[in-house]
Amino acid sequence: MKKVLVLAGVLVAVLAFALFYQFRPIGLLDFNAYVLEDNTVPQNLNADTASDEALIVDPSHFGIFSPLFELAGDLFIGEEKAKPNPALPIFANDGSALML
Repeated sequence: MKKVLVLAGVLVAVLAFALFYQFRPIGLLDFNAYVLEDNTVPQNLNADTASDEALIVDPSHFGIFSPLFELAGDLFIGEEKAKPNPALPIFANDGSALML
């Protein structure tokens, strides 16, 4: 009897985890956007000196109507579910606006 209750508890826990730990669509981008996914910019700001190669950043481009997803409180953009750096803004409308 105890084994059945433990198995049922484990099954409920796995189902709850699978239900709540999945990508949920929360909307679409209304604009073209560029997103920085890595920590290059904050690391360069904290460093005393940085090489010329480290100063070059490569933002990811996302077009209009790219889907937005949420997983465990984090934001993901696009079908490839790129995770933007939360410390950096999203450059909207081809760099003419910032979204924080």
